[in-house]
Amino acid sequence: MVPSVKPILPLLSVKAFAKMFEKAGSLAGETVLRLKATGARNVKHKGESALKGIAAALNHAGEYPAYHYEAEPYSGVLLYDLGLEKHIDPHVKKVYRQLKSSGVKKVITVDPHTTFMLKEVFPDYISGYDIQVLHYLELISQKSQSLKTLAERKLPREFVMHDSCVMTRDLGIVEQARQVASGLGITLMEPENAGQDTACCGGPVEYAYADLSGKISNIRIQELAARGRNILVTCPICLINLMKYEKQMGIKVWDMGELLYTACKGK
Repeated sequence: MVPSVKPILPLLSVKAFAKMFEKAGSLAGETVLRLKATGARNVKHKGESALKGIAAALNHAGEYPAYHYEAEPYSGVLLYDLGLEKHIDPHVKKVYRQLKSSGVKKVITVDPHTTFMLKEVFPDYISGYDIQVLHYLELISQKSQSLKTLAERKLPREFVMHDSCVMTRDLGIVEQARQVASGLGITLMEPENAGQDTACCGGPVEYAYADLSGKISNIRIQELAARGRNILVTCPICLINLMKYEKQMGIKVWDMGELLYTACKGK
């Protein structure tokens, strides 16, 4: 809401400003939610398609994971990003207990931030941490040749690859996305700043520095759009932060899971 009201802030007294935000929950809040509803439905649809695609591709690769459904625990990565040290420890131990009580030995993750948290941070808080953590691309890429049987589905032939900062720099997962795309018969074009030298989408600072986030994402989408109209991402934060430029720039931003869903649909 803050960027939306910035133009009128100089016209408001402190008292009027306070009064406006006192009413925000019942008035402005609802208005913003209504305006955002269409975008939210689009994000929800893309998210569901991505998860279905990931699950179908895992099955195709011989992996049949179980699910926690509504009991799915949050990794706590935002606590880590914000440096809330005293809150991380009990949360991590709670999540670990839940996983162990379900007999979990291996976790397949679908986003880079959860992967980083479970793989790199949890072991620092839990002695004898014994859960194997793998990002889905690490598994599917091992059998990327088998994806050729799915490649007949109608997909654009060329995509521009936007790498996630966390995925490439923190986890070293770079070639796996390219192997999966190749298995689907897709040609990936590399933008300026790719792989471990990728440029940020601007998402991680949005909650605190909306203006800065917008400037960063605008620079990045210009780099990507200069190479092609179809942009491929592997991170939900990148997806949401870059897809807001779709109409303005005549592009389409795809999550890797969406590609897999399109390829697997009907199989």
